[in-house]
Amino acid sequence: IMQQSKANVGFWESSVIAATDGSFLADVLESMEYCLISDDDSMSPTVRPLQFVATFRRRESLGLVLAEPVSVDTETDFDDEEDPDASRQLWQLATAKAIDGEVYVKGIVEGGQAEELGIFHIGDRLQGIGELPLAEQGFDRVVQMLQEDTTPDPNYITLHFDRMSYSDLTSGSGAEQSVSSSSYLMEKPIHVSDQGAWSSQGRRSSQEDRYILHELHDAKDRSIVLAGVFDGHLGTAASSVAQEQLPILVTQEMFLSPQEQGPLVQNEKTLENILEVSWQSICDMYRSQCDIEMEDGCRVADYDAREGTLNANTGASDAVAGTTAAVVALDKSTGRLAILNCGDSRSFVVSEKEVVYKTVDHKPERELERFLAEQERNSETLYKTPQCRFSRWYVPVGDYEYAVSRSLEGPFATERGIVSDADIDVLQAEPGTTVVIATDGLWEISDTDEVARAVQSMRFTHGKSAGDAAKVLCSRAIEKGSSDNVSVVILYLD
Repeated sequence: IMQQSKANVGFWESSVIAATDGSFLADVLESMEYCLISDDDSMSPTVRPLQFVATFRRRESLGLVLAEPVSVDTETDFDDEEDPDASRQLWQLATAKAIDGEVYVKGIVEGGQAEELGIFHIGDRLQGIGELPLAEQGFDRVVQMLQEDTTPDPNYITLHFDRMSYSDLTSGSGAEQSVSSSSYLMEKPIHVSDQGAWSSQGRRSSQEDRYILHELHDAKDRSIVLAGVFDGHLGTAASSVAQEQLPILVTQEMFLSPQEQGPLVQNEKTLENILEVSWQSICDMYRSQCDIEMEDGCRVADYDAREGTLNANTGASDAVAGTTAAVVALDKSTGRLAILNCGDSRSFVVSEKEVVYKTVDHKPERELERFLAEQERNSETLYKTPQCRFSRWYVPVGDYEYAVSRSLEGPFATERGIVSDADIDVLQAEPGTTVVIATDGLWEISDTDEVARAVQSMRFTHGKSAGDAAKVLCSRAIEKGSSDNVSVVILYLD
């Protein structure tokens, strides 16, 4: 890490590149290469993460120039960049509303690990290190946090970053944004005034949650915010596949879907279909990979029921990682929300006064009829009737007990009734509403109404950012005794 100012240059020998970060970026580039059907750059689909976690090797230079805006001389500090004027403008736009103590990416060192990751931009804001948020404590605190980091892994360290959306950057520069000629797209546009996410490992020995918060653009005029959480269990294979592939697949579907499809109702259905088709592709992709691995003996594991983790290459052959999913796709041009739910992660939309929408958890007791109907229809079915013990329902699946009736699983659990069929609802977003998406580590200790009141109070009474609100919800869940990983994504709509 380097901070450059008139008086001082500091260095920290640290970190870079986890396979998950690298593979995600490689897939993004590959998808763009194969999906282009025009030489016109304006026809290229783009994926822009608005919040991301980068994993670095501790003993290698980070390859990032970090600085507080107050320490930067914009007249001279960007003269060594390949395009000084563009770098200077990007820095000024990204830090125009910076708060004292915030730390931003001022440059990417050529040949460094950050450049190899390929995800960083000038103006990206450092949000936290490991499990700890930075909380506007300045560059010196960043160095101290890196030196004191207590992450269990001695070889790697994770840094949390966020960035402004493209629309906010262009509006700040005075640039005109492209507008659809189709009137239905502009019927009720919505602005995402802030967005943020946070994820805590909590009391678990490993972090199996994954989240996404991306801005997606298609050929001409559509900008979609894609936000979601994936609660992995029995390992991270499924949640990581969903995190890495869903933004790419949604972008591809956006690009391939015709823009001029007629009345508003068709546009609603298109957004729903984009999400539905992309999720189904993820499920098919994951299960087919499990089938391939099964031929040589699928990667099996010893399941720790208390921790919810697996030790590779031991245990029952039917133990395959799975994940629930709660995902929101917001078309900012129309204000339409498509909300996908599979499992017991949860999404809700709250106005200033009340919760106006929430997903329904897929619990075994809610789907008794589906299991009984399959048993009646097929005498050879592998479905087992959901059971209740000590007021807790579960589905027997081999040697395991599933607390959800739907999630993305390998073939073994899917054949026994844990299906990946998702519910998808479409509604109109209204100014002043807040969208919250969280894994069940939060819902273990709080109900929807309690979280909704807390979020709206943090937003409207205390003026907290969406990112800070997400951090508060995660920390409160851990403090109140949640035994699971906790991940939260929040969108403020205006």
